[in-house]
Amino acid sequence: MGWNEINERYVRPAIAAWKAGGTQEAERIFRDGLTATNGDGYVALNYAEFLESQGRLLDAKKYFELAVERLPLPKYKQRAQEGLERVTRALAKLRPDQAEPHEPVRRPGSVGLISCTKSKKQYACTARELYSESEKFRRALAFADQCYERSYVVSARHGLVDLTQLLSPYDRKLDQYTEEEREAWAAFVVACLRLEGIGPHAKVFIHASQQYARYLSAALQRAGFTVKTFDFNAELHPEDLDPT
Repeated sequence: MGWNEINERYVRPAIAAWKAGGTQEAERIFRDGLTATNGDGYVALNYAEFLESQGRLLDAKKYFELAVERLPLPKYKQRAQEGLERVTRALAKLRPDQAEPHEPVRRPGSVGLISCTKSKKQYACTARELYSESEKFRRALAFADQCYERSYVVSARHGLVDLTQLLSPYDRKLDQYTEEEREAWAAFVVACLRLEGIGPHAKVFIHASQQYARYLSAALQRAGFTVKTFDFNAELHPEDLDPT
């Protein structure tokens, strides 16, 4: 899909709805555009500006970051960078309970793998947001943000997923696969970790149901990784990271 088509089909109608006061319609069009274009940078830029205007600064920051990453033209990339700096300054002025938390000290070489969940947002968004309908996911992610150097979602449909990756809602479970397919899925996740530059020197912490953890742990251990699994329902503390 070319730039002109993206602009005419999504960006212009969304902005028109926004300016006319139709914020829900504007958001729907922006999200449809992000899904249809697999996260086009220009759609992300205009969506970020829309979110900023609605006071949704944390969401705006995410999409400004996406726009900075994906926009090829300097003038639009600069606009995205300026927007990112603007919302970052605004977030810094909020009360401590409203602002983003300070960057925690994470354990070097640690990798968190958090299972996907049945509960999902019903629109296209980042993986971090998509699964946030689940309390279990939110709890595991909060722990991962505090403790791990890098974290990912492990999805029955997509395999290894970066938290910033844009996804659409889906319905796929690991128990829909055969035994061989589950083992192949786990091996694929391990291969994706290697493509991310993560080798057996890393220690992997799995937050998942027993079924997900079983196949992932076996595949990772065969590949030489050190692995520790946590029950998805558990209340965790940083000291729980130490080997038992």
